[in-house]
Amino acid sequence: MTLLEIYRRKGWIAEDDYNRIENLGIAVASMIKGLINSISNG
Repeated sequence: MTLLEIYRRKGWIAEDDYNRIENLGIAVASMIKGLINSISNG
């Protein structure tokens, strides 16, 4: 469980904010994975 999930469950952040931040995190993770793959292949 991430801090983001805890904050959402406690009601410390709104559901819309949770979804937006989660999607940004997924996008960043995807970019980092692509960078790692390009470095290891090149």
